[in-house]
Amino acid sequence: MNNFKFVRGARVFAGTVFVLAGLFKLLAGRGEFARMLEFSKVPLPQVISVAVPLLEIVGGAALCANRQTRIFAALLACDMIAAIVLVGIPGKRGRVFSAQGHTVGDEAWRLPLELVLLIICVWLSAKKDTADSTR
Repeated sequence: MNNFKFVRGARVFAGTVFVLAGLFKLLAGRGEFARMLEFSKVPLPQVISVAVPLLEIVGGAALCANRQTRIFAALLACDMIAAIVLVGIPGKRGRVFSAQGHTVGDEAWRLPLELVLLIICVWLSAKKDTADSTR
């Protein structure tokens, strides 16, 4: 597989996951996400509960469309660092949040996926030739 297909595949994979995660946060109810942020002691949970889903949707779509890739990848890498520190690691230590009958944080897939997304975002933010036109 050549480098172009790998870069595009990584961008589209990460972008799709971010768009779906952002939509889920909005559709599941901003109040639930804000309560989880409060539980995690995040300052300004009402503001961040709007900003994070919007960043994930817009940033994920930008990654998929290959627009402003480096900027959005850097912002989404920061999002993943926060997710790992606030949800992924505490979840592995048994500190979970219950929302609408589901627990958040203890899913077996959460921390590995967050780490993969962080790696992809850091890599894309540092990569100078992310444009699809570089075939």
